[in-house]
Amino acid sequence: MGSRIKMSMSEDYISQYDYPPGYLQGGNHGIVFVKNGENYSTAFVEFFPDSGGFIRGEGATIQEAEKDLLEKITSQSGCTEHEYTPKHYTNGVGFCKHCGQMKSHAFTAEDLGQFCKECGIPTGVEDGRAIEKGVFVCDEHDELKPYSDILSYLNWFYEGDEDIKHETKDIFAENRAVLRAICFEGGTLDPRVLTYFNGVKFRDEERIANEH
Repeated sequence: MGSRIKMSMSEDYISQYDYPPGYLQGGNHGIVFVKNGENYSTAFVEFFPDSGGFIRGEGATIQEAEKDLLEKITSQSGCTEHEYTPKHYTNGVGFCKHCGQMKSHAFTAEDLGQFCKECGIPTGVEDGRAIEKGVFVCDEHDELKPYSDILSYLNWFYEGDEDIKHETKDIFAENRAVLRAICFEGGTLDPRVLTYFNGVKFRDEERIANEH
């Protein structure tokens, strides 16, 4: 029996192949946004190896996407001279110049020359309120951290099951745009709203823990 692929909008797909240890997910229709190009829809399978990294296969069908994924896994596992570059990423991820393998934690913030503008410690957090690119702040000096944490939670909430019913969903929908504007364009938010979101997040985590 092959590996199980967790599908985003349909029943799980059982592959005819056995993968190395890791997590598999996929979908029959995914939108790929292309910078300075034409966006497209594709079936996809994504593999997150336990050893770290990320590999994605695409195709007209889930079977073709899996074939593309397996070819990439074979190519990357056969590469004997991994040489990583961060490209434009600031989170430490690296990409092999020879086979394209993605490796988590390939670089430290110090390797990349990223230091907090206030205290000078190495950090991978860009200052969301800085006008220019390449300005970094640590968690302690990141004024947007409370809002970005909540935004991450909202993104998780909306990526869940489409059938999930939640008493605060309308409130989330109304305020998500506000939080995004604060995180990416700067601004202020009433502290009472921040307290409310933190309270909702805590209650959800408690509810989920009790259900399991």
